Amino acid sequence: MKVLISFLIFVLSICSHAGEFRELLMKSVERHQDFVLEKKNLDVAKGNRLTGYSRFLPNISVSSGRIRNIQDDEETEYQRNSLDANLNVFNFGSDSFKLKSANQSVSLQKNRINLKRLELEKRVTDVIFNYLENKANIQVYKQIVKIREESLKLAKRRYKQGQLSQQDMQRVQIDLNNAQGDLVDFRIALERSRSLLVQFTTKEDLSFTWPWNEADYKKVVRNKIDDSRHPLNIFSSNNLKVAENMKTSSLLSMFGGLDVSLSKGYNEYDDGGIQDERVSLVFTIPLFEGFQDYYDYKRKTSDYYYAKALQEFNKRKVSAERKVGEGNLKMAFETYKARLKTEKISEKLFQNSQLRFSRGLITVNELFLEQDRLLRTRLLSNAGTRNFQQKVVTFCHSIGKSILLDCL
Repeated sequence: MKVLISFLIFVLSICSHAGEFRELLMKSVERHQDFVLEKKNLDVAKGNRLTGYSRFLPNISVSSGRIRNIQDDEETEYQRNSLDANLNVFNFGSDSFKLKSANQSVSLQKNRINLKRLELEKRVTDVIFNYLENKANIQVYKQIVKIREESLKLAKRRYKQGQLSQQDMQRVQIDLNNAQGDLVDFRIALERSRSLLVQFTTKEDLSFTWPWNEADYKKVVRNKIDDSRHPLNIFSSNNLKVAENMKTSSLLSMFGGLDVSLSKGYNEYDDGGIQDERVSLVFTIPLFEGFQDYYDYKRKTSDYYYAKALQEFNKRKVSAERKVGEGNLKMAFETYKARLKTEKISEKLFQNSQLRFSRGLITVNELFLEQDRLLRTRLLSNAGTRNFQQKVVTFCHSIGKSILLDCL
């Protein structure tokens, strides 16, 4: 029964840590200024799309003013009030392609938001994991200092009993002093990482430990992989469509267009008023505009070919990063497990060496060797755990999935 209760407490603790981590990460990403900016840019893109639709609506204006007309030395002055409307009837499809581009731009901005989420997940988790590793290393050095304090007590006792030379006792003292100095250095490193933690998360400390374990690893590697659904490939595809539509629109705009105008006004003279209506149908062909349309088309063509080359590059990038991410995650997980196992073995060896030293069966140098081995093993274990956690994030992103939304 006690074993079952202990197991349940352990499982609930892991779930709690993962839940706290996810909540903190989500808030940190969504409040970050870069993410907020991308979401605001989505509103701008939607506004531009609305402008695209408005191109198919008439432009309507109201005007009022005094008009002075001089003809054959005869001057006439009157007040004119008018309602004017202008509608583009045909421009060879230029506005239609601009509207398509505006629609694709909305999708493109949504892709940017997804990519920015992945980027910020990586940046924030790096900050969190750096803090957690430094915090764990502090605990290691606190234990090492405590161990070396106990070793010094044993050394002093053996020195009084004539079993240890003064020089060997001084070595133990120096070793303790060095460990205390190292502890100070790690505390400085912890404060530096705390500064970044506050900047990205507003938290000065974290109540949870590492969020993922072996069960999470098995869940992550079961993710379905489809490079075509990777946000970067979707972004590249939409970006190419926007560039293609803008290139076509720029080309068609050089052929001119057909406009219909309607003006209904009232001319008020001193001796009365006259109401008039004007309807005009105008076909315009631009002959020369300083090569502006031509160079605009050349620029849009250049943008199109760049977008096409970028799409091919991003396809290769996604495929390469996924393969590297798979391999690195597997190696990081195996290393993580091996270092945890090694840490337990090293702990047992040290306990045995500490006992043997107290009985005078090993020298101070042999004790130092076991202490250093334990220290290095624990630090490597912490580094291995951090590397495993980071590689989970890297792998999820390499297959185009968010650790907050759809990877875990």
